[in-house]
Amino acid sequence: MSKNALALSILNSLNSRIAVIDQSGEIRFVNDAWSRFAQESGDSENLTTGIGVHYLDTIQRAVETGDETAELALNGICAVLDGSVPSFELKYPCHSPTEEKWYLMRVTPLVDGDGAVVTHIDITTEHLAARSHTRQVLRSEARKSDQRESAALERMGIGTPATLSAEAQLLEQYKRLLAAAIEQRTLKVERTTNWEARGFARALARHSAGPRDVVRMHTQVVAQETADLPLQKRHMVMEEARLLLLEVMGSLVGIYRDMILADLELKHM
Repeated sequence: MSKNALALSILNSLNSRIAVIDQSGEIRFVNDAWSRFAQESGDSENLTTGIGVHYLDTIQRAVETGDETAELALNGICAVLDGSVPSFELKYPCHSPTEEKWYLMRVTPLVDGDGAVVTHIDITTEHLAARSHTRQVLRSEARKSDQRESAALERMGIGTPATLSAEAQLLEQYKRLLAAAIEQRTLKVERTTNWEARGFARALARHSAGPRDVVRMHTQVVAQETADLPLQKRHMVMEEARLLLLEVMGSLVGIYRDMILADLELKHM
């Protein structure tokens, strides 16, 4: 077997799609994987990606339809051909109606400088594995963040016994507020808990509740509502609970400030 025949046999045995283009962008060689993909994609006669076709023109037509990935590919290939860059890589999706697929296009110049090799490599397995790992890391970080927040709030509430009158009613009211906030988020409607949070803060003020009282009730309700939830749902509840706590705290501070200012005015009358 001659060296050329051996090289051709090797190229045709690869699963990666390989084409050689000349300096003008015309396709001079394709391997079997390239031809098979063209046929499977509807180009059975290799009219848009076969030998003799101007590959850059094919990509340019895709660019004119608004394909941003095609524009990146075109610029990258041209940059390799004119020597602006030593090589070019582009990761891109190419999904079918039934399957998610990801590819890496790699463009390298020919040794003699008269063209380039364009290779499309299926990286679906690696891409999905990397994405799964990233999601696991993010979930782990979210879990740790929630745990740190819960621990910090619990420490704030330590040493504050449940001495508020109507404690059970206040807890139940806070639980309803949180449930309403979660429902609004689920239904994707505008939050309407602000005025309800202010009403709850007024009820707390009537019982002379302080920040530690609010934190204690908050941690109790959140612990009850997230006890058996999966991580994603738990994190969502924690986010809404955090917003609600800030609203209640802010309203309570405003109420106490107004009470102090009113008291000072009476003393100066």
